[in-house]
Amino acid sequence: MKAKMHVMILLVVVILLAAPMALFSFETFDKYPSFSYEIGAGSGYSSDGGFYEINAALNTHLQSWLVWRNSAFFRGQTEADDFFGLDTSMQAGSRVRAGDRAWLDYHGGAGYRFTSIGKHAPFAEAGATYRAGGLRLGANAKYILYELIGEDRENEFVFSISISGSTSGTF
Repeated sequence: MKAKMHVMILLVVVILLAAPMALFSFETFDKYPSFSYEIGAGSGYSSDGGFYEINAALNTHLQSWLVWRNSAFFRGQTEADDFFGLDTSMQAGSRVRAGDRAWLDYHGGAGYRFTSIGKHAPFAEAGATYRAGGLRLGANAKYILYELIGEDRENEFVFSISISGSTSGTF
């Protein structure tokens, strides 16, 4: 119950902090690479008990269909020590028009999780985002493959929601 309460509080805070940035941001990727940002919160359950994660990501759009995502995160846990880390991944995706100024983006990819406690592991993820103007609401599923590298941890499934915006830029 306590973990669920933390997740709800975090989601409200994330939305209140991100909404002003998302509403005033825009995306005009005339050149690549370009970048966007997102912040989000997620929750799940592992052998260490329930947990929540909050994250802030910088996405480098290499092409209209290919994104390199780097997401710093913090994980709070109910039955183990909290930790932080970085998820880095390559994702491919596309979009479908959902109205005059609305789109449904979908993506999938693989990456690697680096943590402050040394529990590094590969992961696979997929998700979808609804965009309307500068505001984006997304849902993402991530499966962390600890057993693949022989860790003494069970694999984990993390479901998250995010609110985001983007800003254009080239480098």
